[in-house]
Amino acid sequence: MNRPDRIQYGRILVGCDNSPVSQMAVAKAIEIARSFDGEIVGSHVYAARLHDVRFRQLESGLPEEYRAPDKIRHQRRVHDKLIEKGLVLIGDSYLGVLEDACERAGVRLERQLLEGAHHRELIREANGEGYELLAMGAHGVGQQPDSPLGGVVSRVMRGVSCDMLIARTDASLSSARYLVCVDGSAYSYRAMRVALELGRRFGSELLVCCAFDPFFHRVVFDSIKGVLSAEAATVFRFEEQEKLHDSIIDQGLLELSETHLRRALALAEGWPDVPMRTRILVGKPYRVILEQAEEIDPALLVVARHGTHHVDGSSIGSHAENLARLASTNVLIVGTDGVRPDETPRIAEDGEARVEWAPEAEVRMLRAPPFAYGIALRAVESYVIQNCPTGDGDLPVVTTARLDEAIRELLPSHMQLLMGLGSGEELALAEVRAEDAMKRSLVQGTEADHDAEPPAIRVECPRTGRIGHRPRTPDDPVVWTEEAYARLCSVPLIARPLARGTVERFARERGLCRVTTRVMDENKEAMIEVEEFDAETMLVMFRELQSKQLRADAEGLDPTSGEMKKFLDEATADGGSRCPLRDIGGTARGPTPGAGGRPEPGTDVEPTRAQRD
Repeated sequence: MNRPDRIQYGRILVGCDNSPVSQMAVAKAIEIARSFDGEIVGSHVYAARLHDVRFRQLESGLPEEYRAPDKIRHQRRVHDKLIEKGLVLIGDSYLGVLEDACERAGVRLERQLLEGAHHRELIREANGEGYELLAMGAHGVGQQPDSPLGGVVSRVMRGVSCDMLIARTDASLSSARYLVCVDGSAYSYRAMRVALELGRRFGSELLVCCAFDPFFHRVVFDSIKGVLSAEAATVFRFEEQEKLHDSIIDQGLLELSETHLRRALALAEGWPDVPMRTRILVGKPYRVILEQAEEIDPALLVVARHGTHHVDGSSIGSHAENLARLASTNVLIVGTDGVRPDETPRIAEDGEARVEWAPEAEVRMLRAPPFAYGIALRAVESYVIQNCPTGDGDLPVVTTARLDEAIRELLPSHMQLLMGLGSGEELALAEVRAEDAMKRSLVQGTEADHDAEPPAIRVECPRTGRIGHRPRTPDDPVVWTEEAYARLCSVPLIARPLARGTVERFARERGLCRVTTRVMDENKEAMIEVEEFDAETMLVMFRELQSKQLRADAEGLDPTSGEMKKFLDEATADGGSRCPLRDIGGTARGPTPGAGGRPEPGTDVEPTRAQRD
């Protein structure tokens, strides 16, 4: 996996309009084509039909003597001929400048004139003719001083699948410095392979960076803390939450970043002649990368089109797009077609065990949800290594007792429940209370009923029993149709009250008092389906459940009713703890391999201005 793959830029498409930034793209394309013994296809797109449409729109403003039908037809023929011929001559002149540059450099050139919408024709050409690279200037002839990226290149960037070079400076690629971004994904390591090959061919050095953001969760906590009551703050347990993030998430992200850079160093062994350093950046990824680029002024910033959080159907990742728009240097966006997610460089620790796991502890750990598995596993192993010494040469063993100890020390009780590592009794208690909460739902009628909105509230006189109606008020409960409520019941029980509340808030915000399946469709995120069951939503859910528990305790209620005792007995018989996510999930787990440790020599942990914001 760590061998040098064949990186080839044998056919390069260059979009040119003879603007200054376009000429920078031409220069970069010629450099690369010479190095790879490739050819350049110079393409200029002109929009003759656009001018024809605009001319017809202006015909009504012509002087009276030119608006006769025969005069209009004559003017159209003359205009069409002049515009078409003029635009072709202009485009041919632009390509002549490119041809002269290619001849001086000894690079083969194919000239190409395309008619149509600029971005559409370039996307169609780049995706259909076997190009490995598309080079364009960040702006065209219509460049505006306050625009970070031209309109045509912005659209093309989202539509092409091949690698794309966006030129902004005239810095040479030879004997230069490249800034490369990795995030542990196979896509980012493919981008690094491209950067290594370019570095080898041009005698340049690489600075490989990995960025992570530990500040987001603290900002969220501060925001929540400022609006919660003292009782709610006690339920949420801010001190435990802060410890959780400092001990597990923050440290886990740092260790993951170190592992990503160790993989980068392993990959670079296939290019021993390319000097390379690594650095960890702390802060919002695209922002700290931009700051790093300002500091070292690289000739080229290399980034993968997608990263770890790639979503099918998206054309480009948010960080890659932000870097392409805001960087002040040349940016190479490396395509991700044909890259498998598991194609990451292997390192020595991939085959090494840090600890041994007792079978029952390992099975229990597998109940953690996929999004938390890697960090939770690493945290437990680190805790056992640090707190359970063994004899020389022996590996520590994670037993059930040691797992319980690590969980109690590292995780607040509600986070134990969240990760599926709490007891079956706690989970059963949460499910029974969720079931009680759902009994307060108001279900009336079907979606076939003629009354689209319940116009009034049915009331009963407490003294006479007489039935009457009154106008609705904002405080009245939202009504669910039978079909909508049936869909709501497909949500996991423990999350169902929160899903109901989310949908009802959505309806109230839009002045609706009746929830139908159509209302639910309009706010799909309100339905906490398996694929969208995220950690942030679950934190809110468990906080609400704990608030209810606190109120029940304060009222002196016995939480272990007959129904609950039966439920608890069934849960205990099923084997103790379980995770609601894993009960409903069919998603594949991708545990993050690798171990902790300090950065390799040459790796810096780089604080940036983002830490002070």
